[in-house]
Amino acid sequence: MLSIIIIFISILIIDHVAKRLLIKKYQIVKPKDTKYTPINKIHGFIDTLLRIISFIIVMVAFIEDIHWLKPFVFVPAIAIFVIRAIVDYRYKNHTNEHILNAITCSLFIIGVAIYGIFFH
Repeated sequence: MLSIIIIFISILIIDHVAKRLLIKKYQIVKPKDTKYTPINKIHGFIDTLLRIISFIIVMVAFIEDIHWLKPFVFVPAIAIFVIRAIVDYRYKNHTNEHILNAITCSLFIIGVAIYGIFFH
């Protein structure tokens, strides 16, 4: 449990620093509000569904203490950011926001690898 929390905190710190550097380098204009808005209804539905699945996986993995399920805590977050990166690339022309989502997704993939190698 502690190892997953440490990995999540590390991902958040590295993600914040990387996003600041990329926003300066590529002159990415982020909206003032920090809430992510879906492109269309289908995208919003998929995003909400993945968040619910993520919540269920986290609750089952830690309440029931199922060890083989703990690496899958990262998978819905990876799926959310992959979908966001693809949709942003496809529908938000010339904003480069997909780069930020791709970086976050890559960090979660690295987090799964670190957890699988060192803590599982």
